Amino acid sequence: MVVSFLLLPATIFDTPTRPVDFDSDHATINNRSFTLYRARTPEQWQQGFKGRDVGRGEAMLFEFPRAGWRMFWMKDTTVPLDLVFLDGGFHVVKVFEDAQPCRFLCKSYIARAHYVLEFRAGVARELGLVEGSKITLSTFQKPAPSP
Repeated sequence: MVVSFLLLPATIFDTPTRPVDFDSDHATINNRSFTLYRARTPEQWQQGFKGRDVGRGEAMLFEFPRAGWRMFWMKDTTVPLDLVFLDGGFHVVKVFEDAQPCRFLCKSYIARAHYVLEFRAGVARELGLVEGSKITLSTFQKPAPSP
């Protein structure tokens, strides 16, 4: 007799979370301007764009210490997103377009990557991001307002 258990991640259930802050830069990705949020900690990786209305001029870069298998899902996001999995040289490994928001029983998006970029759905296609292409990403400081 074989007995199986279904183990659900704790994040499936509503748990109170504290707000997570992200560093942000102004960036150009393939010659298009974005506000780029950087997710560098486990808390930031878990939060991502959860609960936010993501604009077409926003992107989030998930930065991991090394390449590995990465699994994303769209639990509690408010808009569909594009997920772009990248190797250490910023070559596109896998693109998942139009990942739909979910509440329970979420679809997983999995690929081996060093970085993952998220955009509002449709932006990856507009940028011409396909498997094998290389992303050019430049960050810069926002100019100080004039007195």
